[in-house]
Formats: sequence, structure tokens, C-alpha cells
Amino acid sequence: MVVAKRLLFSLKVSQNISKYHQHRTNVVREILATEETYVGDLETVVKSYLHPMRKQFLMESGAGQALVKKVSGILITPMDVGNIFLNIEEICERHRAFLANLRQIVEGWHETTLIGPLFLDMVCLSPRNYFFTTNSLFL
Repeated sequence: MVVAKRLLFSLKVSQNISKYHQHRTNVVREILATEETYVGDLETVVKSYLHPMRKQFLMESGAGQALVKKVSGILITPMDVGNIFLNIEEICERHRAFLANLRQIVEGWHETTLIGPLFLDMVCLSPRNYFFTTNSLFL
């Protein structure tokens, strides 16, 4: 009877641990999917908006035209473009690297794998203004 109770208790503990590990795995997969979407969105903003705007201003400045562009009925200057997009390219690059490291961790995933150090590296190794802007007005 005592042996049976111990086996039953051991089985319940094992099932709870298994549920915990499955939940943890699902959370990490969700983090990965979210980061993939975020990096894709950042890349879209950079490639579809920032780069074309910069290119347009460079073409116009070379032709001796005024550096003011009408975008959707709003006048915009190169400084406006810089202020709107701030350091989005740096943010995008850092998240690409983060995503690559996260993918490596997920590929080798097992019950004792840790992802916390990856997040700490992202925060601790970033310059103090990374989370704000390279514009000195915001430092």
C-alpha cells in the first residue's frame, strides 16, 4: 500500500513537471514567433518607407531642389524623416541578431535550456540610449 501511494505520488509529480515543461516550450515558441513578426515588421518599415524617403531626398538634393517633400499632403524634411525613424535601423539590426540567437536556442531546446541570459545580454550590452534615440534631445 505504501509503495503504491509513493508510485502514485511520483506519477503525479512527473505529470506536473511534464506539463510545466510543455508550457515552457509553448511560451518559448510564442516568443520566437513574436520576434520573427517584429523583425519582419521592422524590416518592412526600413525597406518600404525609410530607404525610399532617403533615396528621394538624396536624388532631389543632387538636382539642386529644395529638401522638402510632400508626403500624403504633408510637407516633410530630411530632419523630419530622421526624427520619425530615429534609430530604427539599429533597433532592427539588434533584433535580427537577437532572433538568430533565439533560433539557435530553440533548435537545441530541452527541458533545462535557459533563455534568460539571452534577454540579459540584449539589455546589458546595449548602449544606454538604445531604448530611446540617438537624438541628443532625448538623452
